[in-house]
Amino acid sequence: MRTDADDLPAIAPENADRSLRDMLYMLSERMRHLSTRSEVRELAWRVAVLEERMSHTATKAWVLGGAVAVLVATMGGFWWIVQQYLSPLLRAAG
Repeated sequence: MRTDADDLPAIAPENADRSLRDMLYMLSERMRHLSTRSEVRELAWRVAVLEERMSHTATKAWVLGGAVAVLVATMGGFWWIVQQYLSPLLRAAG
């Protein structure tokens, strides 16, 4: 795993004679890079909240199980109604 220090450019010996303005610019860039850590933490927190919310949503198995239960109940009700109508007809015919 890389650390944040690995992302920062190193000061090479050939760049040692840079002006003070360049060095301050590099320092400000490094400080800006360090300030993004809090943004990354906030982003990680938001992702964790989304993962928590998604863990409470229905999965495909739950949805499929519910659909099968509704289908079985509907077919059972339909079969009961058919029996109620067919039973008197079959008695009268027999």
